[in-house]
Order: sequence, then structure tokens, then C-alpha cells
Amino acid sequence: MVGKDDTYQRQSGNYTVQASTNGTDGMDAAAVCGFLQATSWASGFSTEQLQEAFRNSLCFSLFADGKQIGFARVVTDRVTFAYLCDVYIAEECRGRGLGTWLVRCALEHPRVSRLRRG
Repeated sequence: MVGKDDTYQRQSGNYTVQASTNGTDGMDAAAVCGFLQATSWASGFSTEQLQEAFRNSLCFSLFADGKQIGFARVVTDRVTFAYLCDVYIAEECRGRGLGTWLVRCALEHPRVSRLRRG
């Protein structure tokens, strides 16, 4: 559900997914950059470059008891397309279905779910 202040949050037990349309608002940017810089697809990007990408995207943070344990980013023009990328779950939290839930939350976000599908 998107709130009046443009917030989007989903809860399941002690897990929370929160969307940010304002760059790094609400996320642990240092943790996310650390996650991504350890991957093969984002290892060459600086923290500044990643944060610029965040500012230009719809970002989804996954928290467990307030600690950032996952992330997904949607690049979209908010009319015709959305590209899901940078999906990441902390290694110690994998195998619990959290990545599937995070992606579902991203795809159900009102700015993504209403897009034309090809």
C-alpha cells in the first residue's frame, strides 16, 4: 500500500520491504553498496556511482528486525517499462523465500504493476 507521503511498505513476520523513490531514503546505503560491490555485476562501480543509480530508480529494501538484508532496484519510465535489477539477499538469509517475496513486492508496487506489459 502506498501512503499519502508516497511510502510503500510490506510486512511479513519480522521482515519488512520498504520502497524508496527518493534515492537512499530509508535504506542502509552503505550496506547495499557493500552487497552490490561484492557481486560480479556491480563490483566495478564506486559508492558514488551506485548511489546515483539509486537516486534515479525505484529502490526496494528488505529488512529483518531493522537490519538491511536485501535489496532490489527497478529502473522505469513509470509509463511503459520497468527493468528489475540488482536483486540481492544477504548470504546468511538465503534459502528462505525472501528473494521471491522481495521481487513480488517490487512487481506489485503501484508504479510498476500498472505498466504496459509486452
